[in-house]
Amino acid sequence: MTKKMRVVAAAIGAVAISLFFVAGALAQAPTYTISLDKTADPATLPSGGGDVDYWYAVSNTGTGDFQVAGVTDDKCASVVFDHSSDPADDDQGPSDKLNNGETWTYTCAAALTATTTNNAVANACQNSGGPCNNESHDATATDSATVTVGTTTATIDMTGTSAAMLALILLAIGGIGFLGTTNRLPKLPKFR
Repeated sequence: MTKKMRVVAAAIGAVAISLFFVAGALAQAPTYTISLDKTADPATLPSGGGDVDYWYAVSNTGTGDFQVAGVTDDKCASVVFDHSSDPADDDQGPSDKLNNGETWTYTCAAALTATTTNNAVANACQNSGGPCNNESHDATATDSATVTVGTTTATIDMTGTSAAMLALILLAIGGIGFLGTTNRLPKLPKFR
């Protein structure tokens, strides 16, 4: 190989190495973001309350993969991974990757007797080949849901009702106990 050929080969090699480093510098670092969408079913309950199912959709909105550390809810303690949210069954819940563009669903059931607003938090960390240990989280998302429990009120129109009739109505509605603990009948006015 001549000296000229060695110089050309060295120049080609230098250009190739430079292009390799430029391409690496131009490649974007992955982004690590998640979103959380929390819903309640039903969102409205009748007077007295009832059962509610909360649903939590955790989506990887970044370009890197995550290990989801978990979803917590301040008023529903038993948040669990819903395996039906992975129809391809390529993930087995929080021990596998949440790939970019993928969504995992969690659920929790509660019995409510009053209007309730509760807050959920999803935390995720980068996938390092094992489950997260709740160390520093790379992404956090929050959402809340309100379930309204109805109320019942009763009204009675007493316009034009005499005092004697009011006393009878009160006895019929509340029994004798409205008089206190004496359980004595009230003295009704004498009519002449």
